[in-house]
Amino acid sequence: MDINELRKEIDRIDEQILDLLSNRANYAIQIGRFKTQNEISIHSHEREVQILNNVISKNAGPLTENNIKSIFVQIIDACRNLQLK
Repeated sequence: MDINELRKEIDRIDEQILDLLSNRANYAIQIGRFKTQNEISIHSHEREVQILNNVISKNAGPLTENNIKSIFVQIIDACRNLQLK
């Protein structure tokens, strides 16, 4: 593959990531509504730790554990903020 083909593949993957993030965010919004209706706290430290441990344990590289943790902390934070709206 030449560099343009490689970049097209990255663009294709970026679109897939965006779609998956949107799906995740929509589920987070639904969870936020459920929590609000049932008077459950939006923030769940235990759940966030569970998510981070899960993705870190499934990481086969080449991204490091710290890379994965950093990415998912941002995803979790963004989705939690959607639940507060």
